[in-house]
Amino acid sequence: MRIVTRIGKTRFLSIMGLAFILITTVLSIHAPVHSAHNYYARAGPKVLFDYTKDEDAGNADWTINGGYSAWADNLTALGYTVDQLTTNPITYGDANNPQDLSNYAVYIIPEPQDSFNSSEAEAIREFVLNGGGLILISDHNGADRNSNGYDAVHIFNNYLNTAQYGITFNYDDVSKDPITDINTQGCPAITDNVSSIGIWNGATITPSGNATGLIFYNSTAPVVVNSTYGKGRVVALGDSSPFDDGTPDSSNSGDTLYDGWNDYNDSQLGINMVNWAANNTAPATNRTPLQSESGNAPWVSYGNGNYLITYTSGTYIYGYFVNASTGTESTPGEIYRYGAGAKTVYYPQSAKFAVVSYDYSLPSYHSVLCAFIDNSSLSATPYTVSNDANQSIGVAYGAGKLLIVWVNETREQVEGVFYDGSFGTNFTIAIDSGKKYDVAAAYDAQSQKFLVVWSENYDVRGRFITTSPDTWVSFPTTSTMKEALLSVAGSGGEFMVTYRNGTGSATAGAYFFMVSDTGTVSNGTINTNSAAYCGAAMVLGESSGFAVAYADSSNGSADVYVEHYSLNGVRSTHELLTGGSDAEESPVLAENAGGYVVVWYDYTASAVKGFYYPPSTVPELSILIILIVPLAVLLLRRRQ
Repeated sequence: MRIVTRIGKTRFLSIMGLAFILITTVLSIHAPVHSAHNYYARAGPKVLFDYTKDEDAGNADWTINGGYSAWADNLTALGYTVDQLTTNPITYGDANNPQDLSNYAVYIIPEPQDSFNSSEAEAIREFVLNGGGLILISDHNGADRNSNGYDAVHIFNNYLNTAQYGITFNYDDVSKDPITDINTQGCPAITDNVSSIGIWNGATITPSGNATGLIFYNSTAPVVVNSTYGKGRVVALGDSSPFDDGTPDSSNSGDTLYDGWNDYNDSQLGINMVNWAANNTAPATNRTPLQSESGNAPWVSYGNGNYLITYTSGTYIYGYFVNASTGTESTPGEIYRYGAGAKTVYYPQSAKFAVVSYDYSLPSYHSVLCAFIDNSSLSATPYTVSNDANQSIGVAYGAGKLLIVWVNETREQVEGVFYDGSFGTNFTIAIDSGKKYDVAAAYDAQSQKFLVVWSENYDVRGRFITTSPDTWVSFPTTSTMKEALLSVAGSGGEFMVTYRNGTGSATAGAYFFMVSDTGTVSNGTINTNSAAYCGAAMVLGESSGFAVAYADSSNGSADVYVEHYSLNGVRSTHELLTGGSDAEESPVLAENAGGYVVVWYDYTASAVKGFYYPPSTVPELSILIILIVPLAVLLLRRRQ
C-alpha cells in the first residue's frame, strides 16, 4: 500500500512525449472521479500527517508510505487529499508555507518522538481554535523510540499542552483486545459501526472540560476521547497500533510491524475519526425531490444520459426518465401490463434499458418477462424468458451481455440465461431440495465475473458465473436470517453483498459480505436497529467502492439512509435522506459522474418518491479527449 506522488525529470522531451504527458496528466485530473466527495457533492478535505517528530524512529513507521499507508490509501479513495509534513515548519497563517495548517482540514500527529517548541504548539492551537480538526495518537508510557528522553505521552502533555483541549494522556501501559466498552451516545459519528477495537500497549486518557470518553479500557479509563476547542475538533487515541497496517516504508524495511488496521473495527474507527475531525459527516444539500407516483416496488438504473425509474401499479409496470444532467423528469407511462417487481439495467449494445419482471397475471406468477425500451418510448412488448419461475428475479450487465436470473416455481432451482442480442439457452445455476429466495446478480469488470447470490433455507449462497457456472462461493452461516432482501454489486475486483438478518419478526439488522474475485469472504454490519420490514435494499458499485441505500426504523418510523463504503468494506459517509412520521422502505439508487438518484417506497402514502442529486462539475473524459488530441496533433505538425 504505497502512495506515489513524485514526477521525475528528464533532459529531453519530444513533442510526442509532451503531448502524451499533457493528455494523460489532464485526463487524470479531469476524468470523472466516482469517490465519496463527488458522490456526495463535496470537495475533498485535505489531511496532513505530521512527519517532523521522528515518527518512524525505532521499530515504528507511522508514515503514509509505511505503517499508516492503508489509512492514507483509504482516505484518498474516499475523496480526501492526503499530504505528509516532512521539512516545512509547523505554522498557521503563513502564506509562504505551502503546507501551512490553514490549508488543511485535519492535522494528524502519530506518536511523536521529538518535542514541539512553543511556536509550533501555538500554531496548532490557532489551527484548532479557528476550525481545524486535530487527531492525537499516543503510545504507552516509556515508549521512547529514539532514546532522547521523550515519549509521546510526555510530549503531548508537556509540550503541546493537550489539557487545554480537555485531554491528558495517563502515564500507564495497557493492553486489551478486543475492547468492547463503547459509549455509542458520546459521539455517534466516531463510534458508528465500531463495536470493538484492539489496544496493544497504549495509554489511557483522562478527559476534562467538554471532552468525552468514547471507547474504554475499563469503565473509568477511556482510550479514545473527543472534544471541541473554539471552532475546531480534537480526537485522541492512546495507542499507535490500531492503525498500523504491518507494512514498513522501504527505507525501514527491517522494522517489524503488525497489522492492526484489519483487526476488529480499527479501520472503521480511523475513517470515522477523520470524518468527524474534518466535519465531513453533514448530509449533502444540493438535492431536488422527485415527483411522487402512486405505486410500489421501485427500481432505478442509469444509461445514455438518463435515469430510468420503474414501479408497479396494479398489474402494470410504469416508468419515467430523469435527465442526469438537469434533473428534468418525463411524464410517467406504462411500460407493459401483467408485470410486477421490475428490475432494470442499461444494455449499451442496443442503447436500451432491459426491464425484467415476473408475470403478475393471477394466480400463476409463473413467467419471467423482459422488455427493451429506449429514451424515446416507454411502451414495450415483453419477451417470456421462462415459464417456470416465481417472484424472485435479478439482472446484471457485463462483457457485452445481460445475465437474467430467477428462482423456479418450486423454489428448488436457481436458473439463468444470457442475452447478447438474442436469448441463449436457459441453464441451471443451483439445484437441490433447499428452498431458495431473493436471487440477485452483479458483474465486476476487473475480474470479468458475474456473482449470483440467493438465500437458501435462510443462508446466503452464491456462485461466480463467466460464460457458464463457475466457482461456488462459501458464505459464513447466517442461520438467524428471516428475510434475506439480498443485493449485490461489483467493483475493483470485489463484490459487496447486502442482506437482512434477524432473530424474529420484531427486529432485524442490515449486514454485508465482502467477496473477492477469488471467493474470499469477510462480513460486516450496516445497521443493527432495523425493523422487520427494513434492511439493506440495494448496493451500488462504483470505481472507488460501494454505496448502500437502506431503511431503518430506529427513530420510530422507517427512514432512508445512504452510505458509502471503500473496496475493503470501510464506511466513509452516512446520510439521512428522509424523516418525519411516514414509513419509507425499499430504497434503490443509481449514479452517474458523481450525481445520483435514490428512490424509495413511502408505505404511509402508498407512493414512490425520491431525490435527484446533480452530477459533479468535473468535465467528462470524452470531452477532454476531443479537446486535447487535436492540440497534440497540431504540435506534431508544427514540429515537422
